[in-house]
Amino acid sequence: MLQIFSQQNLSPAPVAIIFSLEGAIAAVAGWFILDQFLNEIKIFGIILIIFAVIFSQIAPLYKRN
Repeated sequence: MLQIFSQQNLSPAPVAIIFSLEGAIAAVAGWFILDQFLNEIKIFGIILIIFAVIFSQIAPLYKRN
């Protein structure tokens, strides 16, 4: 329900980028709720995805200045 609401009220490009976090959020939720195992490679991948999404949202702000 939150996904549908956010898609209606935001522009398509940021929505697509933010929804790319879905896999990372699912992995962290599986680790936290279901006590699944995350090795170092998976943790590194999650961190890499999160930093890439943050960078892609912040980079245009620096480009304007």
